[in-house]
Amino acid sequence: MNATQALNIQLAALVAVYGFPQVQKALARIDEERIAQVGKIGVDKEEREKPMARAKEARPRRSKKGVETLVQEAEIEPSVRSLVMEIGHAYERRTFLPDLWRVKKFLESEGIEAGKLRSRSAALRKVINVLARLSRHRLQDLLAESKDDRGELAILTDQILGRPASSAIAAKPSAEPATDSTTGR
Repeated sequence: MNATQALNIQLAALVAVYGFPQVQKALARIDEERIAQVGKIGVDKEEREKPMARAKEARPRRSKKGVETLVQEAEIEPSVRSLVMEIGHAYERRTFLPDLWRVKKFLESEGIEAGKLRSRSAALRKVINVLARLSRHRLQDLLAESKDDRGELAILTDQILGRPASSAIAAKPSAEPATDSTTGR
């Protein structure tokens, strides 16, 4: 049941008990009292709402800037601009820093306070600015990580074992059953 239906049921009950003329008079008194209260304040409802509407109209909407715009605005060396652009597009595709907590962790690891970021898109400007000051070699590593389609566990294992990031060692099961050297089975 919606609000209009509930109101109609309550009004029908009031009309059944008190009669239509008395309910109509009571509603008119309520309306007159409301108008009198607004008159005491000196401003009616429309006038009170106008400043809020004007404030909403006057406030310019901030448009979300894309990677291209942010890279152009940032002071980036021409030699690394394309790398930053590529990593920025990977960020938009969520292949680089796919979660907000990873974005915060990345920013903090680079000495930038993440603050109260509410979304990845809100963090894009900070990420681009951090990328702009990184070395070409570090950017290439980040780009390689964003293109790595292996799972996070495989990447973490490689890092723990000191393997290069690009190695993908696949363990192949042998065709022969394993034998225990102590029992010979």
